[in-house]
Formats: sequence, structure tokens, C-alpha cells
Amino acid sequence: MPLRVLCFCCFGRACLIPNNGYLSETGASIVDDMLQLHIVPKTRVVRIASPSFFYSRCCGRYEIKPKEGSFQLFVKGYESAQAVFSRWEYDPTLLSAEEEDRFKYLFQKMIVLDYIIRNTDRHMDNLLIRHVPGKVIELAAIDNGLAFPVKHPECVSRFRTFPFRWTEYRWAQQPWNQVLRDHLLSSINPAFLHDLCHELKNWDGILIEESAKEAKKA
Repeated sequence: MPLRVLCFCCFGRACLIPNNGYLSETGASIVDDMLQLHIVPKTRVVRIASPSFFYSRCCGRYEIKPKEGSFQLFVKGYESAQAVFSRWEYDPTLLSAEEEDRFKYLFQKMIVLDYIIRNTDRHMDNLLIRHVPGKVIELAAIDNGLAFPVKHPECVSRFRTFPFRWTEYRWAQQPWNQVLRDHLLSSINPAFLHDLCHELKNWDGILIEESAKEAKKA
């Protein structure tokens, strides 16, 4: 039996291409933009050099060169969902009926995103919420680096299951928000899916081409 199967906890997810998490982060942002969900902070691939980065040494020296990775805009005033849910559970009056409906709308947007990009790694630490009672309630879906698997995660593991963790929350079990339903039904069609795939492939192609140019310069 392969070592990966016996020691599956040591090898990560076999359904993911190694070292491509930053591309998944960017891809999730592109999907969010095109679906007009507006729950993923803008994320793009950048090249940054810093003395604090790790560089391999040659003869005791190393050259600081730009490294490629994803750069996501910081969202201010947000907390982990775990912290916010704990407050709501302790004091249900913190969440008004209008805010409950608003949050269900946002939560179901996240469900759509995760289902499309096949992100089974959503948990309460990478789901951020900004809630000022009576004023504002917003949601941010961050840390999408384990999305876009090459096959269903459960197809490559005999011992682990990869359920969507948000299914246990009440907002996932309630009827779908009608505004969101109408938006998705009017947006998702063969032409849209073609454009979405083209955008993702085009972005990936640009990155490969630029990386090849940088390699030639080096």
C-alpha cells in the first residue's frame, strides 16, 4: 500500500497540485468578482522581495529576488465567525430579524462560492464577520488556498471524508434567499461559464508566461 495512503496526514491533500495555493486564492477572487458575490477580499498574484523571506544560500550568501504569491486586501474590523457566533449564542438579541436575514443572504453567498470552487476547507477561522449591532453586518471568505482540487477530495482518500462544514449551520438549512436565487439563475448560463473558464485559464496563462520570462532573465 502506498505510503501516502498509510500516512495520509503527512502528505496533505493528493487532489491538490502542490505549491499552487496562491493561484487558488486568486482564482477564488476571480470567481467572486464574476459572480458579483462580493465576499472575497480582492486577491491577486504579486511578486515581492524582502529580507525576511527564505532564500537558499550559496557560499554563505543569498540574493534577494522577488517571490511570487497571492496578495489579499486586509479587511478591517472583522472577527472570526467563532467569536461572533459565540456572542450571538450567548445573547440572541444582538442579532435583529433584519440582520438575521442579511446574514443568511451573505452566508448563502459563501455556500455558492465554496461549492463552485470546491472548497471543503471552510471553517470558522477563515470565515470572517463584521457586526456592529444595528449598523452593519458583513462577511468575508478568506483563505481559499485549498480550493480547485483536480478531483473530488474523497476520491483520493480511503480514510478521510471532506464534507462542507457549513452544512451544520442553520443558514445553510433554511430556504434560499430569493434575491440570491434570482441573481444566480439569471447569471449562471453556458455563456457565463464559458467566460468564467476563459478568465481563469487566461489569468493562469499570463502567470505562466510571465514566470517563463523571469526565468530567462535570471
